[in-house]
Amino acid sequence: MGIRVFFGSDGFLENPLVREEVRVLRRLLNLKKIEELGFGVDTHNKKPGQSWAMVVRSDEGTATLATILNAAHAAAFYRNSMAELRSLAREYLDSLWVNADEFLGADEEESE
Repeated sequence: MGIRVFFGSDGFLENPLVREEVRVLRRLLNLKKIEELGFGVDTHNKKPGQSWAMVVRSDEGTATLATILNAAHAAAFYRNSMAELRSLAREYLDSLWVNADEFLGADEEESE
């Protein structure tokens, strides 16, 4: 199996949406049976906690792993956004064959 790395430099300790993105990423990886091997947050920058990295074991191709990361980002950042962005998040999640409602909640039109 291959070793892959996800990372971000988007203010992990400062931005709750970034921490939510990582939480959703972990859920998606778990659903896809991709093992997390390690996680860390930087401590050596002028602004510690800005960057994060996660190491996983997976034979999935780059496109699939990119979709997983994009779905996690979209679910965290677009959950409470306008319909177009929420729809994009739903498309990413649907392409992974996961229940988008678990990550985004039901759309308003569906729940009325």
